[in-house]
Amino acid sequence: PYTRLIPLKSYLSSSAKVTAALDSVNALIDKTAFAVVGHCEKTLVITDNSGKRITRNHECPVGNLIADALRSVAGAQMGFVNGGGVRTEIKQGDVKFSDLVNACPFGNQVCLAKCKGSGIAAMLARCAAAYPNENGSFLQVSGVRFKIDSGHGNRIVNLMVEDADGQFQAVDP
Repeated sequence: PYTRLIPLKSYLSSSAKVTAALDSVNALIDKTAFAVVGHCEKTLVITDNSGKRITRNHECPVGNLIADALRSVAGAQMGFVNGGGVRTEIKQGDVKFSDLVNACPFGNQVCLAKCKGSGIAAMLARCAAAYPNENGSFLQVSGVRFKIDSGHGNRIVNLMVEDADGQFQAVDP
């Protein structure tokens, strides 16, 4: 025969120093990952009632939470996260740090930008271009309301932004 299996055990060795270092790192990971950071009164889903994923073509509770969190962290008037980056639901009950990481597992960074209303409308139109089909760039939003007019090329209509008093106002282009 030209091939043969080489047992992996023959290449593994153990070191007390390496084992101690790994144990220390694993303990730190466990402490962080399983720390309770919040509580959900109900499960925040990423699917509709039939079980179909909606993060890439409809607003969803987990997307709302993530967009709200990004908006809060940035101190912004609006918050956005692409639906393709929202991956799992968050179950009812205590929420652990690992639940948040699993829901939004990519190492994305928060970016704060000042934009004109026309820029916001153009961004939303681009992200809704494939609606009602799935599109990873479909946005989950916070502090903004709009409708997708699918009868007219998925244009954005009734675009409104939340003001400092919590009221929604028409966007100034």
